[in-house]
Amino acid sequence: MGKIQLIGKAVKIAAPFVIKAAPAVIEQVNKINEQQKEKKKDYIKIPDVLSLPISEATEVLTKYHFNYSLIKLPADEKIALQPANTVLRLTPKGGSNVAPNTFVKLYYADEEIVNESMQKRDTTLAKKTATKQKHKAQLKTVADKAKIFSKH
Repeated sequence: MGKIQLIGKAVKIAAPFVIKAAPAVIEQVNKINEQQKEKKKDYIKIPDVLSLPISEATEVLTKYHFNYSLIKLPADEKIALQPANTVLRLTPKGGSNVAPNTFVKLYYADEEIVNESMQKRDTTLAKKTATKQKHKAQLKTVADKAKIFSKH
């Protein structure tokens, strides 16, 4: 007996049981869906306070009765060009539908951290430039040697 025949036979045997169980399964799925709808009916959207000054962002979150914390980011090249004391990241993301008692985390960098980030960025750029110059010099040396070698 081939695979298809076995599957066909299994379906014929199982079909009556599946048909009997289907209403109960459908009822259970509907019940779960209703519970989810009921749970989410009071959800509200987190205002998108990204890029706002911290004072404005906290005002908005307070207005909507969200509890929040301010978390200072460590120095990082990615935030070197960002304005100081503004919301750089938000968890959960702005626009998300959440329960009213959701705790929101606002990530920011103060002036000192932005300056440190700029220094890191400048150091990295200087290293990259030095590496490029070194590679250029090495290529020039190889090219000059190749010219000398090809003349002989």
